[in-house]
Amino acid sequence: MRKITFIFILIFVIMAVSAQSRLAGTNNQNTPVGPAQSEIIIDAGNSSRDIAVWINGTIIAHISPGMQERIIVPNGQNRVEVADTTFNSRNNQWSIGNRRSVMVNSQSNRVTIGLTLRYGAVINATITNTSAIGGGMLATQPPATVPPPVTNAPTSNQPPIVHAVNQAANVLVARIPNNVTIAVLSVGALNNREIEEAMFAYDRITFFLVNAGRFRIVDRGSLDSIRSEMRFQLSDEVNDNTAVRIGEMLGAQIVIVGQISGSGSLRTLTLRALDVQSAQIIAMASEFF
Repeated sequence: MRKITFIFILIFVIMAVSAQSRLAGTNNQNTPVGPAQSEIIIDAGNSSRDIAVWINGTIIAHISPGMQERIIVPNGQNRVEVADTTFNSRNNQWSIGNRRSVMVNSQSNRVTIGLTLRYGAVINATITNTSAIGGGMLATQPPATVPPPVTNAPTSNQPPIVHAVNQAANVLVARIPNNVTIAVLSVGALNNREIEEAMFAYDRITFFLVNAGRFRIVDRGSLDSIRSEMRFQLSDEVNDNTAVRIGEMLGAQIVIVGQISGSGSLRTLTLRALDVQSAQIIAMASEFF
């Protein structure tokens, strides 16, 4: 009887382990990059859930929470999709969240993709860094010369959002190349309080870019026309693919989108500057407030 009971327990354990098997195996992190190949690094360091990764429609990785994984891909345009996953003990299967995608222009380079999460779910995937294999910056990136900051340290009577916008705007102004046409599209928000802060951030960022004297800024009238046509507001969240498409319609070379996230006393303002032609992020800033 004990032997039969042991066999049943063993079968149950084997089934449970099998059911929780990974959706994809681990990529060998020591595999060298070959000719006509690139690296894509998925950074799930801020995730509390397992992250599934697809390359060109094929699942290629299943990353544990708080980890990152290096994936070797062929040169060319590669579509990267990510989604949060949770194990459902009721049916012994993995539940997969909504896929978020980003196009990567792989040209013998190393591209890092970061995740934006809300309540554990992936709401966006963006390119946070692009570098040459073996280190060093790509020639296509803007020069590293940084002009003096636009603003000083916060004063005691400034709302926290003011300092966050000032610091984030400084980063963008320093990293965006000269003489490009920029469209500031939106700063997304979740509630009424944040909508007011998002409107302030939008106006302040536009102000900094205009006063830097190095860029051409798409006028508000043209942007309002496109915004009305596509039915999105200043405080709506705009994904990277949509942002690039709007930038093309406006004749912009760079588009800027932002998001206010978090809750309570600790929130984050994140700004991204995207190259309309390549759809890659050329500058990104994130400030707590």
